[in-house]
Amino acid sequence: MSNIQLARLKSVSNNFSYSFVFNSSSPNAYQVTGAEPVGPDGVFHNWNDANGNGTQDEDQIYTNPRSLPYGAFNTTGISTLPNGSFPGTAPATITISFLPDGRLDQSQSATNYRCFVLQDLANTTRAVCVENSGLIRFYRHADGAWTETK
Repeated sequence: MSNIQLARLKSVSNNFSYSFVFNSSSPNAYQVTGAEPVGPDGVFHNWNDANGNGTQDEDQIYTNPRSLPYGAFNTTGISTLPNGSFPGTAPATITISFLPDGRLDQSQSATNYRCFVLQDLANTTRAVCVENSGLIRFYRHADGAWTETK
């Protein structure tokens, strides 16, 4: 949840879109990426050109993908997500992008899968959901129901 918030905060503070990219297949890896509006020369650009080759570079806050410290991406046994949608088959890669004002960028995000479910080693099931406003909510699944946690 904190890394999704990091993507949102970078979008707002740098006035440029950033994304949280979660890849369930390699294994459960995630990155926070975006394009910085100010180049290494200190001048505002519509893109970042750190190596000076005249093309946009992608700013990867985590150059190498990080893995979840525990648990796995898993919707097994879940019939309805906290936002009322059905989990279905999740894509291998989930991208949650934020606009410079902190709202969810629906054109770049997995619009049908803004909640994703994680299961830890103790089989505790949690979900992270992002609303259109950019609000990030964290839930715990127990006794067949979702409860928001703080």
